Amino acid sequence: MKVVKRDGKEAIFNPLKVREAIAKAADSVGISNRKKLKELTDKVLAKLDKETIQVEEIQNKIEETLVTLGEYKMAKAFILYRQKRTEARRLAASLGVKDDLKLQTSSLIVLAKRYLLKDEKGKVKESPLKLYRRVSRAIARVDEQYRVTPKACKLLGKEFFDLMVNGYFLPNCVSEDTLISTDNGIIPISDIKNNLPLLVATDEIPQKPLKFYDNGPKKALRILTDNGYEIQATPEHYFRIIDEKGDYRWEQLRNITNHDFLVLQKEFIISNRIPILKCTNKLELSTQLSELIGYMYGDGCIESGVP
Repeated sequence: MKVVKRDGKEAIFNPLKVREAIAKAADSVGISNRKKLKELTDKVLAKLDKETIQVEEIQNKIEETLVTLGEYKMAKAFILYRQKRTEARRLAASLGVKDDLKLQTSSLIVLAKRYLLKDEKGKVKESPLKLYRRVSRAIARVDEQYRVTPKACKLLGKEFFDLMVNGYFLPNCVSEDTLISTDNGIIPISDIKNNLPLLVATDEIPQKPLKFYDNGPKKALRILTDNGYEIQATPEHYFRIIDEKGDYRWEQLRNITNHDFLVLQKEFIISNRIPILKCTNKLELSTQLSELIGYMYGDGCIESGVP
């Protein structure tokens, strides 16, 4: 049997998709009986006896079967799902986005507005699936700086791609007082919106941020290192760590433990014009201050208990 998709293209019929559609409807109303799901799927498949069939016809048969067998809650859930998908397709068409991942309408709006590549006329030229591939490759390339093998980088890219496609790589953010290295000095991230355009330090080369987004109040976690470094971010935010095995990897803040090492960026100052520390008041050069400056210039840092 062949299935005619909404765009007119044909594909080989896959009975597993019928089962998946019924399973989603069942799951949304708290039904997980595998035997019942199989029986419902078999009932629907028995009604699909054409050599070529439209996608909408298959969905109509699923809806009809659920109602006929008295599975009204599942039927309602499936009808609502169809309605949401119809709305999402209309929205995607209006945005000029190919909805190849069947995302929610809110996700399509955010992706089209913020993340999908556009041409010189501002028209979207990238699909969500291609965006996910581009982002996962960019993340994997960063690990090349840490002497990770090309094969390991490729596997990391696939891991991130799978996370995004399955909805586990969620939007995340850091607190407004997080310090960012820019060509205008080290400033809180909340000040970026008032200092555009500028350059921001990244793992590769300084990049120019295009927009600043305030995602509002969110649950956040704070991490504090032995050396006094501190950062606050949403639990889903990813950080590079060195685990107990000594391997570099990315981990969500919620999963980082005191057995891990948080990786800090080296050589992140990108400006020779702006001093790192700005003195607001005139200071007198005391013996103690002179000693402190000497340590800083001579060794680069001071650590308690280290001569």
